Amino acid sequence: MDLQQTKIATPTMLEGDIVLLRSTDKKGKRIEVAQRIARMDLASPVFSHVMLSLGNGLIIHAASEGVTVTTIFKLDEECNRTWQVFRHEKLVRRFEAQWPDNAVLFGQVAQFYLGQSYDFSLRVKIDRYDVAFCSELVGRVYKAFGLPFRKSASTLWPIDIGAETVSPPWHDVTTQWRAVLDDPKLRELRQQFLNFSSNRRDIIMNTRRSVKEHRHMERALADFAKKWGIPKLELPLKYWDDDA
Repeated sequence: MDLQQTKIATPTMLEGDIVLLRSTDKKGKRIEVAQRIARMDLASPVFSHVMLSLGNGLIIHAASEGVTVTTIFKLDEECNRTWQVFRHEKLVRRFEAQWPDNAVLFGQVAQFYLGQSYDFSLRVKIDRYDVAFCSELVGRVYKAFGLPFRKSASTLWPIDIGAETVSPPWHDVTTQWRAVLDDPKLRELRQQFLNFSSNRRDIIMNTRRSVKEHRHMERALADFAKKWGIPKLELPLKYWDDDA
C-alpha cells in the first residue's frame, strides 16, 4: 500500500493515542462498578477497558488471552462505537522532535509486552514487568516516555485514566478517529488500509524479536530518556536468554 495514501487516510490515528472502552456486557459492567466502589469515585468517567494505539489503525491491549494486537476496524465492528480516544499533547511533541523514530520506538516498547498474561484484580500488586491488566500496560509505556499517570502502573485502573483525560494536556480526538472510519470519500482507500493493518497485525503477532533488535531498542530508549531527563527504564529480555 502507498505510504502517502496511508498518511492521508489516517492523519489522526497516532501512536500513543489511548482508546477507552465502555462495556456492554455483564462482566465489563461489574468491572466498572467495582472501580467506582474501590475508588469511591462517582464523578469520573468510568471505563471497563483501555487500549493503546500503535498508529496506522493498530491497537495493542491486555485482554483475557494476554497482551495482543487488534485493529480499530475490528474494534469498531464489535463494540458499536462505545469507545473514546484521547491524545496527550506532550507525547505528540516528543514524537515530533524526532519523527518518526520516537513514534517507532514507542511502538517497540509497547510490543515488548506482547504475550504477557492477563490478570485483573483490585488488590495492590508489586511493581513488576509482567503486565497483568490493560491499564497497567498503558501506564508502563507512558512512564517509559516520561509521562507517568498520577497512580503507579501496577495500581492504575481505567477509571484513573478516565479521570486524567478530562483535562489538558489530554484532548478528546474520538471525532477525528471516527471521521476516518466514516468518510465515504475514503471507502475504497479504507478497505485497502484495513487489509494493510490486518497484514501488519499478523506480522507483529507472529514475529519473535531477536536479541539484537531488543538491545537496539534498549539503546534507543536510553538515549530518549537521557534527552528528556527521564529515569532509565529497564526492559529485561523475555522468552529467551541473552545468548539465544
